[in-house]
Amino acid sequence: MNTTTSLQDDVKQLSQDPQLMLTAGRQALDSIMRILDGTHQPEAIGHDRLTRMAALIETSLPHRDALLVAAINPDTTRDDLTTITEQPHDPAAVKLIFTSLTTCFEGRTPVNQERADRAYNLFDQLTAAVGPTPHLSASRAYLAWAARDPDQASSYMVQALTLDRTNNLAALIALALSKNINPTDD
Repeated sequence: MNTTTSLQDDVKQLSQDPQLMLTAGRQALDSIMRILDGTHQPEAIGHDRLTRMAALIETSLPHRDALLVAAINPDTTRDDLTTITEQPHDPAAVKLIFTSLTTCFEGRTPVNQERADRAYNLFDQLTAAVGPTPHLSASRAYLAWAARDPDQASSYMVQALTLDRTNNLAALIALALSKNINPTDD
């Protein structure tokens, strides 16, 4: 089976079936939380579920954002992620995303390296399942930037922009790196 076609098939199915998007999204959120909390390994998920999770991240910015918020904010709950993905314009979702990103950026809560490593492992497994994609690469770039690793951030930012020069998250990281804007240190 061609994994690129599999990703494309999942993207198409998710885009056409709101109920499938909801069900797959909830399964993915459960897996993400268990992986980031250290109670589950992404290698145990299986190729089909990893492909579906990657398709969610590629087709749904709220799913991408939920993964990033969960990776940088260890206080994030499964209910928080559900709000972000299922009600992205809800004031609670907007506030959670803004607060998580601002707190990280201002250095009030540095990225937990163990949690970041689990997220990197998840990104590695997703990429192994489907190959590099714009949103997976941009997400990895953002997480590396937030964890104060400009070399990794730059590498993944370039990869994301090579795959899709219009990727806004990668462009944001490119701007931050070019202006030497980094999360502040304590």
